[in-house]
Amino acid sequence: MASEQKDKNAKISSRLAALEAVRAEHRRTEERLAEIHKFFLSFQPDPTQNINRLIELAGKLFGATCALYNRLKRGLLWSTAQWNAPPDYNPVDKPEGHICYDVIQRGGSDVFLIRNLSQTDYAHTDPNVSS
Repeated sequence: MASEQKDKNAKISSRLAALEAVRAEHRRTEERLAEIHKFFLSFQPDPTQNINRLIELAGKLFGATCALYNRLKRGLLWSTAQWNAPPDYNPVDKPEGHICYDVIQRGGSDVFLIRNLSQTDYAHTDPNVSS
């Protein structure tokens, strides 16, 4: 009987831990949504400022090391908005080999997912990818 009670207690403890994990994730989601809401309510007339702030928000929400907004201009890749870029970061570069260049070339609205980034060609061709 004592063994049965231990099993019941272990199951209850396990369920409580799972519920607490779900509750913590809900709390984090609420915090993220509140931050996004606050961001959009504070949009300014200056689109450049808004893009820079949006890149910062995305970087923080996704837990990124840095975040960039890149565009093709005169055959080069330009980082027109940056958040937390390394001090030696070059905001203008030849586009070939960069992940963002391939995303721009693909176009569309589909997600471009890369798994095991350090094992792809980008680890050697994109200077913003560190192995």
